[in-house]
Amino acid sequence: ELPSVLKTFTREVLRANPPDIYAFGAEYFRELIAASKSARAGSECPSDKEPAPPGGNVDLMINLLNALSEAPEKPFLPVRRHGERLSSGRRGLSLDFLRGVHTFYQAHGALAKVMGDVCKEKGSSTSVCALTRCTGLSLAESVVLAAEARGVDITALVGEANTF
Repeated sequence: ELPSVLKTFTREVLRANPPDIYAFGAEYFRELIAASKSARAGSECPSDKEPAPPGGNVDLMINLLNALSEAPEKPFLPVRRHGERLSSGRRGLSLDFLRGVHTFYQAHGALAKVMGDVCKEKGSSTSVCALTRCTGLSLAESVVLAAEARGVDITALVGEANTF
């Protein structure tokens, strides 16, 4: 675990280029400890054994993912012209979006899959490629389109990206 923590910390230092690396490091690890304690308390992303709390945005996200998995094979592309697409900075994903994805894949027995299979496993109706086949867009944009088609506001799920 230590090499992973140090690699992530190093990446954040290089990204932020802080004027005081010691103060940055202290704050970074304080936040990491707080997130770790929060996760152990159950307020972060649920574990494999703990489903997301029912209701609200998580249920909405699960419903949208289920709708995408049942959508027609392929649309007449492009669904949206390049200029009409969400910019990458507006494809930020909330924790509820991620919790919904986690719960969706948990319900489909896919949590043990490797990332490559989650993204594009042949024959899977729940791979990211399968979920986005009806739009040809990113998963975030596909979820936005599914919500728009239902007249649902999902700004609590997908919106302005504020961290990377």
